[in-house]
Amino acid sequence: MSKKLEFMEVDEPTRTYHYADGSTLEIPSGVKSMAVTSSGTHRINANDGRRWIVVPGWIAVEFTADDWTF
Repeated sequence: MSKKLEFMEVDEPTRTYHYADGSTLEIPSGVKSMAVTSSGTHRINANDGRRWIVVPGWIAVEFTADDWTF
C-alpha cells in the first residue's frame, strides 16, 4: 500500500524548472501547493487548477515567493 502524499501550501506566483540541455518547464500560473516524493518527483497543484508532475532531472528551480515556505 502506498503512503499518501503530504502537500505543503506555498505561495509562488511563478515557478520554472531548468534542465542541463537549456530547456525549461514553466508553471505559468504559479504554485499553491506541492508534494515532493522520496524519489524527488514534484507533484504540484497550480493556481489555475491544473496539476503537474515533474520528475527529477532538472538542475535548478527558479521561483518567486515572499518567504521560504517549505
